[in-house]
Amino acid sequence: VHQAFIAEIPLSRSKDLGAFIQSRPDLKEAVIMADPDYLVEALPYYVPNRTYLLREERFGAIVRYTRNARLSLSLADILQTAHRLQQSEHVPVVILLSQRLDQITAPVSLRESYVWRLSLTPEDISAFQSATSLVKRFGTVAGSDETFDVYVLK
Repeated sequence: VHQAFIAEIPLSRSKDLGAFIQSRPDLKEAVIMADPDYLVEALPYYVPNRTYLLREERFGAIVRYTRNARLSLSLADILQTAHRLQQSEHVPVVILLSQRLDQITAPVSLRESYVWRLSLTPEDISAFQSATSLVKRFGTVAGSDETFDVYVLK
C-alpha cells in the first residue's frame, strides 16, 4: 500500500487575508473589492465581509467570466468605485490589487485574467496612493503565485 503525503501548501492567500481582516476591528464591516476580481472568491470561507466585484459592478463572490462586464478598468475607475461604495454603504472599503504600484513608473495597460485589462498611469497611481493607506502586502509563498497589496480607502 502506497501512501501519499500532501503538504498543507496554500494555493491562495485568502486564509491569510481573512486572518488579517479579523485582526483589525476597524475592518469588521468593510466591503472588500479587488483587481482582479477573482482575488475575493475564497474570502467568504474566512470572513463574513461583503465582497464587491468591480468588473461586474455588483456584490458577490463568484466571478462570472463574461464579456458582459467591464473588460477594461483604470486605477481611477477603481478609486471612483471605492469612494462610491464608501458613501453608499457607510463602511470602510478594502481594495486588493495584484499590481505593485510602486514598481510602475510609466503609463501601462496590463492584460489580466480572461480578456481583462488594467490601465495604470503615474497620475492615477499618485491619486490612488493619496486616497488610500497601504496596510498589508502579501508576497509569494511556496505553492502559490498569488500576491497582492491591501489598501484601505481613507
